[in-house]
Amino acid sequence: MGTKRQLSKIVAMTFLCSSLVGCNKSNDSAKPAADVVSSGPTLQLKANTAQLMNHILDPQSDIVWAAVGSIVTKDGEQQLAPKNDAEWTVVRNAATVVAESSNLLLLAPHARDQDDWATFTRKTIEEANRCVEAAEAKDLEMLFTAGGDLYIACTACHAKYVIGEPMKTETK
Repeated sequence: MGTKRQLSKIVAMTFLCSSLVGCNKSNDSAKPAADVVSSGPTLQLKANTAQLMNHILDPQSDIVWAAVGSIVTKDGEQQLAPKNDAEWTVVRNAATVVAESSNLLLLAPHARDQDDWATFTRKTIEEANRCVEAAEAKDLEMLFTAGGDLYIACTACHAKYVIGEPMKTETK
């Protein structure tokens, strides 16, 4: 039941992200992304940055990170890996939500600056997209490496913007 519920949430978030992207379709593929977004429809962003992290990015990242690895106990070692197409789909969808939702971090009111914040965010998007590719290829080693690189990208940003400069958690 838990996996079905997670899958339902992922499908809903993927649909939401796809809908947002689909609403901004144009033939301006040569334009930089920032120009396309600024010339598109007005976005109605409700979640603050902490909510975006806590409600969307963190839970979906956790799905990616929990998908592959090892647990060592006194009784031995347990290998974690998706076991079937449905489980690989859950991982792929979670990584897609991380990649696509991270684009919101480049927009006001989430973007803290266009320097390190933007660099960290783009690295997060890049690594999440590598996780998507790994899941589509059903490549455990690639997913393990890309998931680790995604974790490094996230923690590098958090080291500056959460630990170094705490984010506001209240909604106004």
